Amino acid sequence: MIDYETLIDTLIRRDSAAASIGSEYDTDLVRTLPALVYRLTGDGQQANADGLWTVQLTAYVHGAPADAWRVVSELYDAVRAWPAPQCTGVVAEVGYVHLVNDDVMPTRQPTSPEGGNTGVQYQASWTLLLCDL
Repeated sequence: MIDYETLIDTLIRRDSAAASIGSEYDTDLVRTLPALVYRLTGDGQQANADGLWTVQLTAYVHGAPADAWRVVSELYDAVRAWPAPQCTGVVAEVGYVHLVNDDVMPTRQPTSPEGGNTGVQYQASWTLLLCDL
């Protein structure tokens, strides 16, 4: 079975300019803006193809408007470069990203003005086809 959490966490941390990064389970570590929080859900192995796994990656970026947009747009470009022909989505001894499909383009989400909140949140998500090594 592929360690998809290690694979995606390694790639996000390598490719993101966010000041703090964490999975949805590590939000206590996300204290500095702009912050990138991501969620992974796995659908399991594909058909009878040993070694092919489908995972959905959803990213939430919080911060000042310009900073949040910069981080989410850079992440979008990085995720799109993970599969071939660029092949930047390889983590040795874990696996690689074979295919990326956009589910939700980077989209600004509603935020509450309570407490003087001047920040924004963007969300983007992709379906990834991963291969283990």
